[in-house]
Amino acid sequence: MNEVLSLFPVLLLVYVLQCIAAAPPGSAVFLLDSRMRGRLLQHSWQVGQSQHHLFLLNPFFPSRSALYVCGFPFSFLTGPTGEIRGIALPATRSFQGGLTFDTPRHFTARSKQLLSDDLPVATLHSEAWAAHLAAFLMKLQSAPSAKRYTVIDRELRRMFALDTLKQRLELLAHCTLYLDSLCLSLLLFVFLLAPAAIYRFGLSRIWPTLLVTLLLFCSMTLVAFHRARRRLYPKSQNADLQSLFTIGLSPFAAIRAIDHLVGDVLEDFHPVAVAFVLLPEQEFLKFADKELRRAKFIAHDPVSEKSIACFLSAQKFDPQLLLQPPTPEDDRSRTYCPACLTQYVIEEGTCRDCGGVPLEPLRCKVHN
Repeated sequence: MNEVLSLFPVLLLVYVLQCIAAAPPGSAVFLLDSRMRGRLLQHSWQVGQSQHHLFLLNPFFPSRSALYVCGFPFSFLTGPTGEIRGIALPATRSFQGGLTFDTPRHFTARSKQLLSDDLPVATLHSEAWAAHLAAFLMKLQSAPSAKRYTVIDRELRRMFALDTLKQRLELLAHCTLYLDSLCLSLLLFVFLLAPAAIYRFGLSRIWPTLLVTLLLFCSMTLVAFHRARRRLYPKSQNADLQSLFTIGLSPFAAIRAIDHLVGDVLEDFHPVAVAFVLLPEQEFLKFADKELRRAKFIAHDPVSEKSIACFLSAQKFDPQLLLQPPTPEDDRSRTYCPACLTQYVIEEGTCRDCGGVPLEPLRCKVHN
């Protein structure tokens, strides 16, 4: 009896390992609850050269899942007269700086990777978003130079469409209502009711009942997941089969079935738009300020900067107020990094943490 019960801490450890998730580089991760509200992921661990970030989902609340939003994993290169010339990328082994459309390129997707002439450009969280970006870049490249802004504007309008975003969240809430209760019930059965029953009656007497109950819970979870998946991702049949196979084999994966639904449900929206819907106002403004500064001072992407600024203005927020210098921490502060807002006591220089962004002077000083 004691030997059997001693297995449950091991099973719990295996289940906790199932709750470890990985975010691709450059993606924003929102932790979503059953009320369709969220918060930004605060702590993660970067893994090796892949730059993926590992984090732990709450193992005791299966409905609290991670939602990944990558947006554009690149910025847009503009010419002297403002025309779109290509895309700029973070430094990688394959590319240094960016890709121009002066030389025709073939953009494709392989698994979750976006490729240019079979060389990796970026790693996304889903195959569908990688394929969508490849098709978008091919369309952008083939468009006449004067029409490229129109192609980008149409895509950005879709990515910032709040009505569509909210409808997607409403559909997610409706599809996961029954599945949420099944996942929680399965968690309680595996780690609470089953050990209590074994302790009270003995495994030899009740193992058939436990096995039948477990199979019943897993089957109901599998059916509910399949129905929800087909409604949320009608075009992702291959991913659907893969998720069904995983959930069908493991009760631990069945407990975390909602993770397979939530992860990519808003992948085709802009991170700032998702933050506006999910986060409280102050957290949203902090996130939008970070994204606006990154586009302006690090990526030097006027297209992304303008799109974020226009969205903020449409929501009655002044983007210029977000770009204001910080309040000096003390009377020694002389300059600050406009990208990360770190303050310095030197009169001039660059911020190494932000890739050499030039420091700007603080406009006022603290007086005792």
